[in-house]
Amino acid sequence: DDDTSSDGPTKRRRRSPPPINTSSPELSDEDRLLLRLKDEEHVSWKDIAARFQTDLGKVYQVPALQMRLKRLRERLRVWTEADISALRMAHEYWERNKFEIIAAKMIEFGATEKWSPRQCSRKWQEMNVGVDLYAMQSVPTPAFSYTSSPIEAP
Repeated sequence: DDDTSSDGPTKRRRRSPPPINTSSPELSDEDRLLLRLKDEEHVSWKDIAARFQTDLGKVYQVPALQMRLKRLRERLRVWTEADISALRMAHEYWERNKFEIIAAKMIEFGATEKWSPRQCSRKWQEMNVGVDLYAMQSVPTPAFSYTSSPIEAP
């Protein structure tokens, strides 16, 4: 939950749940009830379990309800424009620096000597001739158009 918790000598504030799309048609009545009780009404877990039993006739243990809410939040989480932008930038960073990262990890994973990012990149390309070319194509390009006649050139 979102309360301040005491974990040893220092107190830490837990983050509020990320924004989620509660209007999703894929939500069951139980999911909607769980989200409403926890996120809107801030009901305790013990009381949520009791409400499930009284309102719906279903018996759930508190840890099961907690895991269900965690998975619901993950599934329904809304990607903001800032999140999407950060994902794009992080991927671009990885694309530019992936072989520097790989070269740095080689010794840790059992390489007997240090290899440069350029050497790792070349060896990877050599090992994966044809494989990377296929993976780089996001959408296969058809050799023809469904709207053109067989006589017309694409």
